[in-house]
Amino acid sequence: MSRTILRPLISTDINLVLQKLIESWGSEMVVTHGTIFHPAELPGFGIFIREEIIGLLTYHIENIPAK
Repeated sequence: MSRTILRPLISTDINLVLQKLIESWGSEMVVTHGTIFHPAELPGFGIFIREEIIGLLTYHIENIPAK
């Protein structure tokens, strides 16, 4: 039985992330609210079974003014 592992993405994961993005979304970029993002270049976490990503979370934090 294969074990799932949740871990931060590292630079050597970029090809796996690109493959997962294209497989899931049809592109290696995402556009939201008029901004283009390249998720493979963002920090994030992956859920892995062996060397396959089965889940992916990437994020971009903008400067938010303090209240």
